[in-house]
Amino acid sequence: PRIVVLPFENLGAPEDAYFAAGITDEITSRLANVQGLGVLSHTSAVAYDRRGKTVRQVGSDLGVDYVLEGSVRWERGSAHDSRVRITPQLIRVADDTHVWADRYDRVLADVLAMQSEVAENAVKAMGVTLLPRERTALNEIPTKDMEAYDLYLQGKELAARGTLKSDVEGAFEAFRAAADRDPRFAQALAGLAKMHLSMYWFYYDRSPERLVRAKEAAERAVELRPDLTESHIALAWYFYAGLL
Repeated sequence: PRIVVLPFENLGAPEDAYFAAGITDEITSRLANVQGLGVLSHTSAVAYDRRGKTVRQVGSDLGVDYVLEGSVRWERGSAHDSRVRITPQLIRVADDTHVWADRYDRVLADVLAMQSEVAENAVKAMGVTLLPRERTALNEIPTKDMEAYDLYLQGKELAARGTLKSDVEGAFEAFRAAADRDPRFAQALAGLAKMHLSMYWFYYDRSPERLVRAKEAAERAVELRPDLTESHIALAWYFYAGLL
């Protein structure tokens, strides 16, 4: 089967839109690890204009059998009182039927486990059998430091905005802060490497130091997580953008 994960609606404060976008992206990435599932890219899903269209129209436009959508609300509080509510729903295109829906309401520290559960339950509802390594990938926790994870999501949102120097620098600072908080956070290191290279590629900073730091971050990401796609993409981007 083929599935698209449409951007989850942010029901929290407007400034938390990056958080809902990050949740959507992470669920998409986890589903993409499942061999028996075709997952439309996050970029295509974000660019698609869903307004006024039925699920069958969405399925026809995007060539998918299932649509996963939902909402995210981050109720900010103190470090231990912040809560996140995720309400996903999986719809079968053929008959516009809700195959699975749920509501997760937990403390912020459980948000990574929630993403895993949403992805795994959606896979089960579609009747796709998970291999042991795929279940492991679905349940992978990239960091236990939630502040580092929040910074990482901010970096992803800024990096996705475009190539303005302010966005590239902002993403770089967010990824660097995330990696400083958790030096074993491979995804943050991969993002940091790519932002070093964006600074170099777009002529914002052509110093040799940029390439050295980019290579260090990318190689460290590969060392920590040789199974992670983002690590190898970061290293490939070093050879392409850095060394041509």
